[in-house]
Amino acid sequence: NKVKTLQVTHSDRVNFAQVFDKSNCSEEQAIALFNSGLMYKLFPNLERVRGLVQYDHYHRYTVDAHTLQALRFYLKAVIDAEKLIGTNSEWFQELSDSDHEVLIWSLMYHDMAEGLKGSHSELGAQLVIAELPTFGFEPKFYQEVAWQVENHLILSDAAFRKNPQAPSTWQWLSDKGLNPKRLKILCILTAI
Repeated sequence: NKVKTLQVTHSDRVNFAQVFDKSNCSEEQAIALFNSGLMYKLFPNLERVRGLVQYDHYHRYTVDAHTLQALRFYLKAVIDAEKLIGTNSEWFQELSDSDHEVLIWSLMYHDMAEGLKGSHSELGAQLVIAELPTFGFEPKFYQEVAWQVENHLILSDAAFRKNPQAPSTWQWLSDKGLNPKRLKILCILTAI
């Protein structure tokens, strides 16, 4: 009941952002953050998608449960990437701490705009731009998270809706801003 009446402040969000990373958050802690309701207070748009069913072949959980599952998978991969993400594990281990931070926040926001009218990817990127400053992040960081969120489906689109061997597909990806650094993070985001 205390969480229901809790009012989250800017300071609370900044403090959370400082400890919400691969070295300070375990799978059990992520589960507890969701089960306690604290995540829904920190991320009001997550509350909006609580229990929201997604009707597609990518998801078997509600949006909020899918987000928790993605975070859990990520936190397990921190411990044993090779077992969980196979060929992407080498890239996963090469990511810098700031790349991991982009990845974990991208996982948090990648489907948060589901249920809104319009592209959930584009609207999710807008949520990132609007909300991550309240967690104390600088524009360069949250713009990169926004790019990942907005483009989290492009590798699937390239693989399943385009010809991945065609130069025009790679030009399309490049035109969207894909570069080698983003590709590593995006591959892992897609795998998770």
